[in-house]
Amino acid sequence: MIHFCFANNHFNFKKESNFFFLSFFLGWLVGCLFTILYPFLSFFLSSFLSFLVACLLAWLVACFFIYFLSFFLYFLSSFLSFWFGFSFSFFLSFFISFFLACLLTCLVGCLFTILYHFLSFFLSFFLSFFLSFFLSFLLAWLVVLFSFLASSFLDFFLRFFLSHSLLFVFLCASFFFFLLSFSSHIQMFLLPLIHSLSLSLSLSLSLSLYFHFLLNSAIFAR
Repeated sequence: MIHFCFANNHFNFKKESNFFFLSFFLGWLVGCLFTILYPFLSFFLSSFLSFLVACLLAWLVACFFIYFLSFFLYFLSSFLSFWFGFSFSFFLSFFISFFLACLLTCLVGCLFTILYHFLSFFLSFFLSFFLSFFLSFLLAWLVVLFSFLASSFLDFFLRFFLSHSLLFVFLCASFFFFLLSFSSHIQMFLLPLIHSLSLSLSLSLSLSLYFHFLLNSAIFAR
């Protein structure tokens, strides 16, 4: 009976290790998703608002100059036509061309404002995100490789040293990584690697404990 439990416990650890790697990979994806979404939200709350203010100011300045210039050109054309006989059509064509030039300048200014904000955002975001992405992916593969190399030692550890105190330590570690993931939300680009890895570790620890309890209860029910 004891040999049957130990043999099933070894098979249980194989299943539990698979569940742990799946949960770690799922947590890594969740961490990367949060790493993507958080800078986008902070960008649209800060940079996009400043972009709208810059566009509004550009349009206000352009409209002010256009109205001021139209009044000045109308006054100048009436003055020159009265004293020197110039036709009004010349000033009207000049005013239309100048109006188009001001409109084109305003559009170029708005386009430059858009490109400046988006380029500054994407250069800072993608560098930090890809660094976090590749490092967490490399760490996940290293964890998988190390777990397959140390499966016999972990099987012995789970057989003889798994107790309520160890489960309490696992739960405290999972809660610590969970709190660490929420505390890293405060910073924008300071610790993106800790952000994604803490989410993946907390989720993997929680899911591995859950599957461990399910499989152990199924074995002892037999």
